Amino acid sequence: VQYEQLKEEEARLEKEENKFWNELVESQARLGGVYEERESFRGRIRKAYTLLQDLGPIHAFNDAFFIWYEGSYGTINTFRLGKLEYVERRKKEQVISKSINSGRITF
Repeated sequence: VQYEQLKEEEARLEKEENKFWNELVESQARLGGVYEERESFRGRIRKAYTLLQDLGPIHAFNDAFFIWYEGSYGTINTFRLGKLEYVERRKKEQVISKSINSGRITF
């Protein structure tokens, strides 16, 4: 009788031990996944920090120069950049028409 009780207890303890080892293996697998995820996040943080360091000096230009557009002109600090041909043509036509209307045509 005592031998049978010891056999039953041994079987119960072996089941419990197997359950323990299975849970341990599963926990280690989950822990490995957590470590991988943590390293992935650390890598992303390092990459973002490096990008931030690279882009940091650019903000000084944004503070010093207001770059925008006004109509079809590009502007820096409200100064227009470039020239457009059709605007020059219109000005020449206006000068010619003013000259004709005022009677001051020179050849």
